[in-house]
Amino acid sequence: MPLGLFPYSRLEVLRRQHRFAKASKLFSKHRYFIFFFVVYTLLLTRCTWIPALNGAVDGALKLSGLRYSPITLSVNFSTVQFDYRLLTEPMVERCVDKSLFVFIPSRPSAFEQREAIRQTWAHPNKTTKAAVFFVLGDAQNDSLSEAVEEENRISGDLIVTDVVDSYRNLSLKIYTSLDWYNMFCPNVPFALKIDDDSVAELDRLLHFVETEFDKGDNKTIYGVIWRGTAVNRDANSTWYVPKELYERRRYPAYCNGPAYMMTSTAAKAIIEMAAETPLLQVEDALFTGILASKALVRRVDKSGIFWWKDVVRAVQCDDQGVPRLATMYPYPSPKELFAAYSRLLRVKCKQSADWVRRSCQEIEAPWREDGLSDSQLAQAVAEKKKEDKTED
Repeated sequence: MPLGLFPYSRLEVLRRQHRFAKASKLFSKHRYFIFFFVVYTLLLTRCTWIPALNGAVDGALKLSGLRYSPITLSVNFSTVQFDYRLLTEPMVERCVDKSLFVFIPSRPSAFEQREAIRQTWAHPNKTTKAAVFFVLGDAQNDSLSEAVEEENRISGDLIVTDVVDSYRNLSLKIYTSLDWYNMFCPNVPFALKIDDDSVAELDRLLHFVETEFDKGDNKTIYGVIWRGTAVNRDANSTWYVPKELYERRRYPAYCNGPAYMMTSTAAKAIIEMAAETPLLQVEDALFTGILASKALVRRVDKSGIFWWKDVVRAVQCDDQGVPRLATMYPYPSPKELFAAYSRLLRVKCKQSADWVRRSCQEIEAPWREDGLSDSQLAQAVAEKKKEDKTED
């Protein structure tokens, strides 16, 4: 054999063969121990266990590498029961030391609308007291789902489930949102549901939470109250409800869907009551009307704060000069949303609400319990003044 083609002498080859045979024998003897040690090491390096915040979950959230290992939860209505999974891992630490949990139902494809919200009223510089999340269903499209996953990797504010995303499943999206809130952010005292075509001034809203809304553990929902709304029996309508699911001709008083706020105790009571109630497609009437009534949740009208149309140039302000306007809609495009938010910030005070309170100290409380709106209250005060003049 030519020199250099074989690097080892025959003696060295025999030595190496002996070492290999010895190592093989040792491996064969301890192969089970080595196997379990390797598996344990891989699991230890690939998986991290993170304790759930606020003691909300028994156990932990499991992260495998950079991929989220889905948690399985359950939808439980009297007519519909099934398990669903959380497909993304939002930054639940956003809820720590917050006063308001904000959830925004959104379509998977509405990337620009979500970004417009992040750049306007949900921007971290606009408020430090609110945790804002977008709630999405399963896009059933691989490329779209990958884009959503990448969006969440950057923003960390998406709650995505494997429930099919469609308008017909909006009630399921609200259920999963409240379920997530109850599980991961139970110590946040208030939750705001707001559509992605709405704008809000969250610090202004929280100002009224501090000055006007109930403190403590009261089960309460705040919003624009609709009363005496007839149940839609048209089978061709999006909001059709058959008698088999809801027999009454009219819904109980409920909050207008684009924006409403509830206490954490109300959210918990509503989800618990779902097990005794059929699933309906009319989400606002279902959650803030039917379920709220069964759960003995109060509904308080705050139609001045939760406005249901475009802003006027001037609105009533409270005693501290804060405009009584915190949300409004609809603005279905990013351009409209930017413009509306600018108008919301520039709104002026028309008249202090102090005169209303001073003129109605004796009758305000019981009427407010029934959810009387600001405009109705002002009208009552005007009528009271007329009566006083007549008596004089």
